[in-house]
Amino acid sequence: MTDMPTRTCIGCRRKDDQGSFLRVSRESGGRVAICERGGLGRSAYFCRESACIEAGLVKEKLARALKTTVTEAQKAELKEELVCKLR
Repeated sequence: MTDMPTRTCIGCRRKDDQGSFLRVSRESGGRVAICERGGLGRSAYFCRESACIEAGLVKEKLARALKTTVTEAQKAELKEELVCKLR
């Protein structure tokens, strides 16, 4: 039996199995998007709670986690998509 990898929410810093989080990754070309399945590259994780999404998108937490620049427009779009996933 294999264990699920452990990840950390960038909003609240809670650690849990990878499957319990929403995953956001940096794609080629600088686009930041929600990953539905697997994928390679730099990623950041959010708990499935709106407070964690809010906390993770303030300051430069997401940019630091993904090691890229994240514009305010990208954050707004991403926030909308993440909140929709919670419903």
